[in-house]
Amino acid sequence: MTKILFINPSLRLHSQTKFLPVGIASVMSFLRHHGVNYDLLDIDINSIEDDQIESFLENNRYDIVCSGSIVTHYKWMKWLTRIVRKYNPKSKIIVGNSVAGSIPTLFLANSDADIAIIGEGEITTLELLLKMLRNEDWCKVDGIAFKNTNGVVKVNEK
Repeated sequence: MTKILFINPSLRLHSQTKFLPVGIASVMSFLRHHGVNYDLLDIDINSIEDDQIESFLENNRYDIVCSGSIVTHYKWMKWLTRIVRKYNPKSKIIVGNSVAGSIPTLFLANSDADIAIIGEGEITTLELLLKMLRNEDWCKVDGIAFKNTNGVVKVNEK
């Protein structure tokens, strides 16, 4: 059984306002509606510090890890993908929102992420995950950029 994890980062870890952003919530709802199961590590709502994230990833194994954030969170998202890769070396790391979607080639070339979702993520993420879950070729899914086996970034049609 393929294990999928969504990670909701925190832009302001100790803020009094806590909520699951509409973008990731919409993608997760769409996936759940179509029968895709996953776990959620909500860093924001649970005020989880970086060392706790690392400990969680060290103690839990996932085949696919999905996250995303705004582009101003670029440095932290690079850290997150590095930590995911450290403890889940065989996992596919998928990143969305503007941190990956607005600069997919740059982000993929400079992070441990495997795939960037470009544009609205609901349909693209569902198509991508269903192909992965069925062990089908996912490299032609529209709306993604990805590193091929040689580490070269390919950008598909929107």
